[in-house]
Amino acid sequence: MKITLGNYIMTLKKLSEAREIMKKIKKVFDKDIACDIRDDINEEALNGLSGYMITKKILTRYSNEFDDIDDGPYAWSALTFIMLENGILPNETRVRAQLYFDNFFGNEKNIILHNRIIDEIRLIAQMIKVPNDKPKKPRQKRYFQDDWEINDVYALKLESGYAIEKGIQNYYLIFIKIGEKKEYPGHVIPVCRVKITDGPDLPRNLEEINSQEYILISVDFYHKGSMRGGLQKFDGLGEYYEYPTYSVGLIATSQKSIPKELIYIGNYAGVTPPTTEYVLDNLDNSFSCHWKFAEKILINSYFDLSRRQGSRYRTGNYLESQKYKVELLKKRAVKKQ
Repeated sequence: MKITLGNYIMTLKKLSEAREIMKKIKKVFDKDIACDIRDDINEEALNGLSGYMITKKILTRYSNEFDDIDDGPYAWSALTFIMLENGILPNETRVRAQLYFDNFFGNEKNIILHNRIIDEIRLIAQMIKVPNDKPKKPRQKRYFQDDWEINDVYALKLESGYAIEKGIQNYYLIFIKIGEKKEYPGHVIPVCRVKITDGPDLPRNLEEINSQEYILISVDFYHKGSMRGGLQKFDGLGEYYEYPTYSVGLIATSQKSIPKELIYIGNYAGVTPPTTEYVLDNLDNSFSCHWKFAEKILINSYFDLSRRQGSRYRTGNYLESQKYKVELLKKRAVKKQ
């Protein structure tokens, strides 16, 4: 006989009873450990792992909690309930959980200690007594696949309260796709250079796009790359010995997470790159941010880095720190030769 959370509850005589049981079971998730286990199981199930492998990973990851007198009932209840809800509760896990619950209810101290959720624990223990011989196939997660073309140019109007606060309301961020990168757990996202307009007018052609200012994304040396613009790799740029990078990955997990307000300007192969740029060997090393945070992050980068208004430029330690980094990089390079 196949049993899942859904068909068990639907056998109840009244819908109100089903709703009440669901409410009761959810009390188990008032505890952080239960929520953590629930989230981990759902993530692993979406990634396609079998019930057996999920159980193995969860029991290893939270071994101390499963053995703990306080967290144990929550951990075992969450594990069995969520696995049953997903239809992937393997027989080995069912038997092991049933043994735990039998021992749990055989100790009067446990019942007293966990009296607040004892009915929920008892219900879950009862539900797993019937084997689930034919578990569902793991759900396959759908990863986002960027469909922008290289050199596609999009614009996003700055209308947030933060843009107003910074005095750039109705200006535009201009996104120019230069490549792609893989983002955990399997998304493929666009990597762009970003410009900001000097006013509320939207660029309409290549000349107008080229006339706008690039936003600096980072000035620190972290990954392998090369300095474009005639400078030596370990000299850095200017008085602060910086390594200016302009690439940013824009994280989306679905089309819904991309701003609907984006304006497609066109595809322009002739967009002029920054005059001097530290070009990363691998775009997977580019800084990434989610679309929903991108506007504020890019505004901050514009004022803090491009405009040199960040706190790093107001302290004498920054210059000394940059000098030290450059000298250290040079020494490492010599040792490798």
